Amino acid sequence: MLSLFTNRADLHDFVRNAFTQTGWACDVKIAVAFFSDVELIRELVANGCSVDMIVRLGSGTSPQALQECLHVPRVRIRYFSAHTFHPKLYIFGTTRALLGSANLTNAGMAQNAEVAITLPADDPRFDELATLFNEMWQQAKVVDEDVAKQYAGAVAGYPPVSAVDSQVQLRFGQHGFTNIARAHDVTTPAENYVDEYKRSYQLFGEAFAEVSQLYAESGVRIVSSHELPLRIEIDQLFNFIRENNTTGESYRDSPLLIGEERKDKIRHAIQQFQAAKPEYLFTVAHERYPVISGVLGSKHGIEDASPEELLEALLIVHAFYTRMRYFDGGVPTLKAWFLAENGIEKIKNTLLYLIHGPGDYVRRMADCTYGGEHRLKGFGDYCVKETIGWVNTLDIPLCNSRTLKSLRWLGFNFSV
Repeated sequence: MLSLFTNRADLHDFVRNAFTQTGWACDVKIAVAFFSDVELIRELVANGCSVDMIVRLGSGTSPQALQECLHVPRVRIRYFSAHTFHPKLYIFGTTRALLGSANLTNAGMAQNAEVAITLPADDPRFDELATLFNEMWQQAKVVDEDVAKQYAGAVAGYPPVSAVDSQVQLRFGQHGFTNIARAHDVTTPAENYVDEYKRSYQLFGEAFAEVSQLYAESGVRIVSSHELPLRIEIDQLFNFIRENNTTGESYRDSPLLIGEERKDKIRHAIQQFQAAKPEYLFTVAHERYPVISGVLGSKHGIEDASPEELLEALLIVHAFYTRMRYFDGGVPTLKAWFLAENGIEKIKNTLLYLIHGPGDYVRRMADCTYGGEHRLKGFGDYCVKETIGWVNTLDIPLCNSRTLKSLRWLGFNFSV
C-alpha cells in the first residue's frame, strides 16, 4: 500500500489514489485552503462515506463546487475566510490520515507536482491531527445556501486572485482559526449567535437524516404519505421513544454509539414503533396536521386567520403547548397572555417571515430566536424550530427538546 503520493504518472502515485486505497464506508474529515473537486466528494459519498469539510473562501475555492456539495447527502461544509487558513489535511475514519501540499482540486489530486504522505492510526500524531481538525471544526462557520450564494456573488467578476480575496474579506471578514494570532474575527454578537446556531442545527440535521434514511429503508409507513409527511411520522417516533424509553432524565445514562451499533438501536426502535401503531399518530394525521397546515401552510392562511384560529394552530406545536404549565388557568391564560404581549400583527409577521420568508431558513430561525423585530415573547428556540418543521415545502424536520432527548437515547452526542 502506497504511503507517498506525488502525482507522478510513471509511478501512478496520484494523490487521488490515496482516497480509493484507504477504503470506503468511513467518516472522512477534510481541511483544505482550496476546494473545487466536487466529483471526488460525490465518489466518497457513493461509496458509503460521510464527509465533514472545512474550506477557505478565496480565489482557489469554487463557488459552484460549494453550491453543488450542499445538495450531496452526508456532506457538511464549514469555512474560514482569513488568508492564514492553509492546511491540506485528510482523515479517513480511524485508519489513517493524509497530509502534504495537495488541495482538494483537480490539479492537486492528479496534475500538480505535489508531495503528500499518510500516517497510520497507530502513529501518535494521528490523534493530534484528529484533535486539531475538531478544534478547527468547532470554530469554522457553516456553509449553507445563503453563504454559498453570497460567496458566489462576492467573487463574480473579480478574476485576479487579489481582487477575489479582497471581495471575500469585505463580505465575510477575517474569520480565521484563533490559534493563529494574525487572524481576527470582527463579527458582531448577533452574527456570532447565528453562526453558533447554524453549527448546532447542522448537527441535529445530520442525526435526523440518519434516522430518516433508516426509517425509509424499512419500507413501512403507518400513515399514508398522502396524509402525513414522513418527517412528522418520524417526529411521532421520537414521541414514542420519549414516552417509552426516556422518561425523566434517563436518556442521559444512555451510551453514546456510532456506526452499525447505533443504526441497530435505531432500527429496533423503529420496529417497536411500527408494531405499536400508536393511536395518537392517527390523531396527528387526521386532526392536528390538517389544522396547522391549513392555517400556517400558506401566506394567505396566516394573513386571513383570526387570532383564535392562529392560536389554535400554534397550540399544535408541542413546545408551545407545554408552556401552559407556567400559567394559572392553563391554555386559556397562555393564549390571552401571548396575544397581549405580542399583538396579532407581530405574531403574523413573524410566522410569515419564519415559514415563508426569503433566504436561508436556518438564518430565519436564528433571527426569530435571537431578538429584533421577529422575536416573539414566549415563543423560544424549540417553538421556532418545531413550527417550521410542521409546515414547510423543504422537508425541514421538527426539532424540540423531546426530539433531542430521544436522539440522545439513540446514541447521538447531544447535550440536552
